[in-house]
Amino acid sequence: MDMLTFLKVLPGALGLAGFLTLATGKTQAGGELAKAIVAKLRAAPNVRIQDLNAMSPAKLLEVLESDARARAAVDEKQLRLLRLVVVMQQGRRSFALFICVALIGLSAWLVLRPQPPDHDPPQPGEQPYIAK
Repeated sequence: MDMLTFLKVLPGALGLAGFLTLATGKTQAGGELAKAIVAKLRAAPNVRIQDLNAMSPAKLLEVLESDARARAAVDEKQLRLLRLVVVMQQGRRSFALFICVALIGLSAWLVLRPQPPDHDPPQPGEQPYIAK
């Protein structure tokens, strides 16, 4: 593999690595807020929710919005902050996915585009230059 081919494939490899990292990675955004909400839910005597520690902020928000007893145990301010965290996570993830797809697309375009000529076209009356 020559250097030019390597440089053409590099953006695609970086985009693919980023995509795999996003698909398998766990985000830590909103971790302290989620821990505080989980602590409040554990302290509430009438709330029974399984696997509180394993919940992502999005899943925790879904549970809080669907269960009135759980929602009553959490402050409205914390609920709004959790909504904001979830929106920010989705926005950041969408932006990162867009960048990964753009890198993969750039690499595909670089590999598949026709090669430009390595010389200027001959002027009328000149002999064509043939690279060896």
